[in-house]
This record gives sequence, C-alpha cells and structure tokens, in this order.
Amino acid sequence: MRRVLTMALLGSGVAWGAAARQSDSRGARREIQMKAISFTPRELSVLIGDTVLFKNADVVRHNAVRRETFDTGELRSGESFLWVPADTGEYRYQCTIHPRMRGMIRVDSMP
Repeated sequence: MRRVLTMALLGSGVAWGAAARQSDSRGARREIQMKAISFTPRELSVLIGDTVLFKNADVVRHNAVRRETFDTGELRSGESFLWVPADTGEYRYQCTIHPRMRGMIRVDSMP
C-alpha cells in the first residue's frame, strides 16, 4: 500500500527538489529522492509556494528532519511526503536514521 503524507507548515520555510520542475498556478513541483543513503539533489533552491515532494526510492527506511521546522516521519520504500514552504531562508536537514545523509534547501520569494 502506498502512503502519501501532506503537511503545510505556516511560518516555516523548507523545500526539496530534483531536476524536473513543473509549473502550475500554485507554484512549481520539486522532488527530492532518498536513495543509496543520500538525498538527491543534496542542495536545492525553491520559491515560496512551490510544492516539495520527498520520495523514498531506496530499499531501506529514511526520513528528513529539520528540528522545529519539519519531520517527514519514517518513510518506507515508495512512500512520499509533501510540503509547501511558507517562509524564505536556508534550511539544513538530515536523515536521523542515517545521520551522514544531509541536505540543504534555499527558499526565496522571487525568481
């Protein structure tokens, strides 16, 4: 069974993304994959209002955590977590299951 978790945090800004960027009236959709004990891409720039999808494309469980900002919870293979950033800033995060897995997201207000 596939599970998708959706979360919108007001007053906090974070985002993840991959190569493909699809625009619609609500912003772009960006993806970060968890695979081979790493986040891909490791660094990402997004805009406020973009939708960020964290997807576990690995065979082991992962999470993405930024203390007091967001927590995807443990994602099994194929599971995803959606988030829409509300504030600008630079956000460093990690997988608490595999502490060497780290990433960073830059959220801007304008392109």
